[in-house]
Amino acid sequence: MININATILLTILNFILLVIVLRLILFRPLVKFLDERSRTIAESLKQAEENQRRSGEMNAEKDAVIAEARRKASDIIEKATAGAHEESHESFVRPRGNPVDPRFRTEGDCGGDRQGEAGTPAGSRRDHTIARGKGAQT
Repeated sequence: MININATILLTILNFILLVIVLRLILFRPLVKFLDERSRTIAESLKQAEENQRRSGEMNAEKDAVIAEARRKASDIIEKATAGAHEESHESFVRPRGNPVDPRFRTEGDCGGDRQGEAGTPAGSRRDHTIARGKGAQT
């Protein structure tokens, strides 16, 4: 049936030598490379998770800073609006004889000695209408 001769023995010995040489030359460096690659991938995943966590924290901090800036801007706008309303109200309530703008002086402000256009006193009816805020000539 099966004849065992030198050819079969040499083939088996050749195969065993090939496995030993391949294990030393190819398999050990290949396994070492694959283990190193697995370790590098694991570290990269860990670092990516850490970066993701820090990114979330930074986004939350950024949102808080933006919300605070918007709140401060809103407060500034409210204060400016309130100040403008108050100043506007004061300009309407201010006594007519004491306007701030020199273009709207009345006779009492100038003492009546200044002459306007065509020989009329500076405190003419036109000046009074402007000082009262009507703005139209009569």
